[in-house]
Amino acid sequence: MKTTNKLSLLLAVAMIFVAGCGKKCAKPKNKHMAAVTEIPIINETEALFDDNISELAFVDDELGFEKDKLVASNNLEVDGGDIAQQDAEREANYAFKTVHFSFNKNNIRPDQQAVVAQDVQLAQTAVNDGKEVVIEGHTCQIGSAAYNLALSQRRAESVRHEMVENGIPNESIKTMGLGYERPLVASNAQKRGELIKALSPNRRAEVLIS
Repeated sequence: MKTTNKLSLLLAVAMIFVAGCGKKCAKPKNKHMAAVTEIPIINETEALFDDNISELAFVDDELGFEKDKLVASNNLEVDGGDIAQQDAEREANYAFKTVHFSFNKNNIRPDQQAVVAQDVQLAQTAVNDGKEVVIEGHTCQIGSAAYNLALSQRRAESVRHEMVENGIPNESIKTMGLGYERPLVASNAQKRGELIKALSPNRRAEVLIS
């Protein structure tokens, strides 16, 4: 009798244990119901930088007082651009004229005296602005390189002489003889007279500032 009671008691405990396990392990009957562990976890950082939100949207808040510095920096760039533009406009006002020379000559021709006079006035303005005047002498392609290099230097010196005579300090003027290395025109003329005439624009002196 006692054995029968023990068996009944053990059977009842086993049935209770099986019933409890079935409740815990059973899957949800509704397919829309999901276990808590299946829900993805999004941390705070990921939430802030969602694909629909630009990271730049937070820049202003993070910078705070740095906004004023950025504005000031932009204004400096604008001011620098204005200064550069003013310098460019000022240099554009130095409209120096090209001084032309006769073939194999370095003296100032009568028809070029007015040109030199205008360049002297502009050079004086440039020197007053703290600029240095640069005079470049040039020749045509007729003759040897060495001869033309010396001739181009004499042409530059002729223009400098006129400027110094009219009050521009000699130390404010620099001369350079470039020979025939920088021609303005070229010609295939075979006759000497035609070639000399065609290349006349190359026999010159140009005034620049630096």
